[in-house]
Amino acid sequence: MLVGIGLIFAVALADACSPSIDGCAECDSTGKKCTKCDANGNTPYLKKTNPSDPTGTCVSAVDCQGSAGYYTDDSVSDAKECKKCNAPCTACAGTADKCTKCDANGAAPYLKKTNPSDPTGTCVSAVDCQGSAGYYTDDSVSDAKECKKCNAPCTACAGTADKCTKCDANGAAPYLKKTNPSDPTGTCVSAVDCQGSAGYYTDDSVSDAKECKKCNAPCTACAGTADKCTKCDANGAAPYLKKTNPSDPTGTCVSAVDCQGSAGYYTDDSVSDAKECKKCNAPCTACAGTADKCTKCDANGAAPYLKKTNPSDPTGTCVSAVDCQGSAGYYTDDSVSDAKECKKCNAPCTACAGTADKCTKCDANGAAPYLKKTNPSDPTGTCVSAVDCQGSAGYYTDDSVSDAKECKKCNAPCTACAGTADKCTKCDANGAAPYLKKTNPSDPTGTCVSAVDCQGSAGYYTDDSVSDAKECKKCNAPCTACAGTADKCTKCDANGAAPYLKKTNPSDPTGTCVSAVDCQGSAGYYTDDSVSDAKECKKCNAPCTACAGTADKCTKCDANGAAPYLKKTNPSDPTGTCVSAVDCQGSAGYYTDDSVSDAKECKKCNAPCTACAGTADKCTKCDANGAAPYLKKTNPSDPTGTCVSAVDCQGSAGYYTDDSVSDAKECKKCNAPCTACAGTADKCTKCDANGAAPYLKKTNPSDPTGTCVSAVDCQGSAGYYTDDSVSDAKECKKCAEGQKPNTAGTQCFSCSDANCERCDQNDVCARCSTGAPPENGKCPAATPGCHSSCDGCTENAMTNQADKCTGCKEGRYLKPESAAGQSGACLTAEECTSDKTHFTREKAGDSKGMCLSCSDATHGITGCKKCALKTLSGEAESTVVCSECTDKRLTPSGNACLDNCPAGTYADNINGVSVCASCHATCAECNGDANAASCTACYPGYSLLYGSGTAGTCVKECTGAFITNCADGQCTANVGGAKYCAQCKDGYAPIDGICTTVAAAGRDASVCTAADGKCTKCAGEYTLMSGGCYGVAKLPGKSVCTLASNGKCTMCAANNQAPVQEKCPECSEGCAKCNDSNACTECLPGYYKGAGDKCFKCTASSGNNNQITGVANCVSCAPPAGGNGGPVTCYIKTDGDNTGGSVNKSGLSTGAIAGISVAVVVVVGGLVGFLCWWFICRGKA
Repeated sequence: MLVGIGLIFAVALADACSPSIDGCAECDSTGKKCTKCDANGNTPYLKKTNPSDPTGTCVSAVDCQGSAGYYTDDSVSDAKECKKCNAPCTACAGTADKCTKCDANGAAPYLKKTNPSDPTGTCVSAVDCQGSAGYYTDDSVSDAKECKKCNAPCTACAGTADKCTKCDANGAAPYLKKTNPSDPTGTCVSAVDCQGSAGYYTDDSVSDAKECKKCNAPCTACAGTADKCTKCDANGAAPYLKKTNPSDPTGTCVSAVDCQGSAGYYTDDSVSDAKECKKCNAPCTACAGTADKCTKCDANGAAPYLKKTNPSDPTGTCVSAVDCQGSAGYYTDDSVSDAKECKKCNAPCTACAGTADKCTKCDANGAAPYLKKTNPSDPTGTCVSAVDCQGSAGYYTDDSVSDAKECKKCNAPCTACAGTADKCTKCDANGAAPYLKKTNPSDPTGTCVSAVDCQGSAGYYTDDSVSDAKECKKCNAPCTACAGTADKCTKCDANGAAPYLKKTNPSDPTGTCVSAVDCQGSAGYYTDDSVSDAKECKKCNAPCTACAGTADKCTKCDANGAAPYLKKTNPSDPTGTCVSAVDCQGSAGYYTDDSVSDAKECKKCNAPCTACAGTADKCTKCDANGAAPYLKKTNPSDPTGTCVSAVDCQGSAGYYTDDSVSDAKECKKCNAPCTACAGTADKCTKCDANGAAPYLKKTNPSDPTGTCVSAVDCQGSAGYYTDDSVSDAKECKKCAEGQKPNTAGTQCFSCSDANCERCDQNDVCARCSTGAPPENGKCPAATPGCHSSCDGCTENAMTNQADKCTGCKEGRYLKPESAAGQSGACLTAEECTSDKTHFTREKAGDSKGMCLSCSDATHGITGCKKCALKTLSGEAESTVVCSECTDKRLTPSGNACLDNCPAGTYADNINGVSVCASCHATCAECNGDANAASCTACYPGYSLLYGSGTAGTCVKECTGAFITNCADGQCTANVGGAKYCAQCKDGYAPIDGICTTVAAAGRDASVCTAADGKCTKCAGEYTLMSGGCYGVAKLPGKSVCTLASNGKCTMCAANNQAPVQEKCPECSEGCAKCNDSNACTECLPGYYKGAGDKCFKCTASSGNNNQITGVANCVSCAPPAGGNGGPVTCYIKTDGDNTGGSVNKSGLSTGAIAGISVAVVVVVGGLVGFLCWWFICRGKA
């Protein structure tokens, strides 16, 4: 013990401070430096300045904590210390690493606390802070920056702890709600809070970045997406939220009208600011107020009956038949098949079925104990008193069963009876035999029969005028059958005075009985005896205004209608069909007869005519294979004539047979001065012996035809003389080989001198061809100089060289030796044109008289092989007209040789000549002949009425079939240059421009979806235009669109491109193809392209500086050659004179015009005047 005390004392002496130090409890061995402080004193904390030195000074907690970078350490209760914080802390608490402040300018300036209630943390960089989930950098206190934890529920934030940029996806508030779309920060809200915010919804599309987004209008709340509404604007136009799936809280906002118009939905206004268009709960199919308050049930479901607990409340619950019938006093009501009900039986029933009053049991002790059944096989009835039962017609009281009394019914099918159960006074109006048939009018009883039995009884009809007291009544005479009333006959007494049933409405089977006289005296009716015991007075089918035998056998037509002409196929039969003028004239062998204004006829031409006009004997065409195949006209301006044989034609003075058109042969008049001709009007076989040109001159001895010339012209032709040996058949003959004509030109002599032109006796020359006088009957040798025919010649010419001329004497024309040659022979006009390959051009001013090739590039027609000069009507100058092309086709007017035939014509070959023959006058294009029914395209203002194939007739727009059933004033749709119906009458719709019955099989269903007389949608290869469906395989549709699919155009005709926004370019008036409305690339027939790429009518003038002027009556034209001003080059005129405007005269540049015609001109063929010119004048060529 002494040893222990000593040791303690020794230690005490070792730690003692000397002198004492305030607050110090222990010192080091020197006694001068404190190593421990008084833990209970005012300065209990030992503060060391050097961590490796165990001594320091004693300081208070305030002093310690007030020293930058120090903290109080109380971990050893009796040895407290004031310790230095570890870097990067600039202040700390508890331990050296528990920072309370960081170096604001250091690498880790932000204090990051892991526990908000703990003031200590660690110092981190901005990157480390922002990279820590749920933290953000707070620089609000510049020398005390913090890495703060975002306030829950943010998992990421910016700026402040509450400005969230991301929320805890698994937390209570996982949705980031932004108030400003341009600000990335917001608040974290729960699904409830988000969905509870007006106009916001929860978006879970990104699982770790859920958002509370704003709904799209008219949603005021939504879910899933901005358009999936969960609430609507209660004061807006669509305040009701309509859900399509009950398990899906989202839907669309609809109006009350839209909601109530949807099957199985109702408007719920129970929450004024959250109205809903709710789906009724199954098995309700309609409801009101709530989803379970049914107003209708699923008639085919397991619970089809609506059971109401309150009669004044239209709502109830849906129950099965078993549940309904198992409820005391209830029954199933199937009276309305789609609105079945479970109804309460009406008193005094104690049980019922079918209806509330159809009792199956009555209160035996009540005031109405009798069950009254209306059908013995039906267990239901009504409960009545004895008085009521006995007072009900056809019922009686039965008390045989005391607790089941009955008021029994008359025997079926009576619903009322008298006397006995089988004597009916009334029948079941809804039964199989609802009609009461009385055999005696004075007896109120009868039998109940069906409609079939009644109507099957001769002279009886069913009367439904009183719905619950139907009768089978006797028809009034003279009806033998009737319907509706006793006077509405359906059959008449076939042997009576009025045996014909006349109906005023085809859809009504009833009418009146009339006599044959009365029927036939009614306009548009005829007697039909085809059914001997059911004769009828029937209405004729339109367009007949009178008929006989059948409705289509017309005897008269509507003189003012589209088909005013009665066409009979058998002269002995007074009936026929009604046709238009076009159809009549287009039928082989028929003509229109307007001699009786109100009884026009399409009559058959008399044989041998195959076509005629005016009367049956005025032929316009003859049977080409008949005995009289040639049409002989007495007046060239009259297209009609008579049909004659070849013998009769050739036997008529001055006529010849023309076989150039194989099916339209003619007996034509020879052109003067021919008195007889063959082949063409200009190929003479005889001349007028007393005329100015009495001599027939043949160019080919084997050809009997030639031209008529005067004595002067004959004798002026080298080697020819006049032969008057036959006084009425004079000839201009060519001297035989080795002979020359005499000076008088009346006979020939042998002449061996090559330079001799005339010999008056054998081998005695009277005139030399060189112009030199003969010497001793011989011509002197040729010397340098010009031939006698020359007016100038080449330097090396000799007097005997006729082909070295550079100019000609009067009356002769220079024919160059080559196309580019400057010298050649000087020929007479006859010599120049003898083979029709050249034409003469008169000299004008300094120009020479020339003999030019038909295909001359400047003055001829490119590609022309044979031609002639013609002086056209009203023209002073002659015009070059081609009669045959080298290797191309000749236009009808003879003004061009083309690779392809233009519109208005078709390719043909006449007597070996390739031509473009004219279509019928009404056709813009045709199918290989000139018939009116062969058109394949029409001119602007006309529509193509198709026949059975790809061709048809052209009719005036808005007439005939194209105006029938069109609503008044609605023929306004412009399609392909003609107007068509834009809106039809009710029950019709425009298909290919014709109003077609909406129910027409194969038309409306597969082509047009119709409404209000228009097509609203098309199908297949049809496209919608101006209220109608138009097929792209035929006109007029293909003129606008060439390809279509599923009812929409896929290729425009105007520019051969796909439509833009389902629209094709709208070309301007007269334009067939264009890129837009201001840039036409091709014009319609009857138009030409003028200034500004616009199309002008051939009769109108353009507005450019070099103004082009139109030509009256012109329907086919081209601009003048060379782009200069002046009249259009007209090809066809409606007055038959095709010579107007700029024409190809022998002195003008026609090659250029021909070139333009190849590319541009649309030639309209077939006018009567033109055909006359073509067949007559071409023959002259």
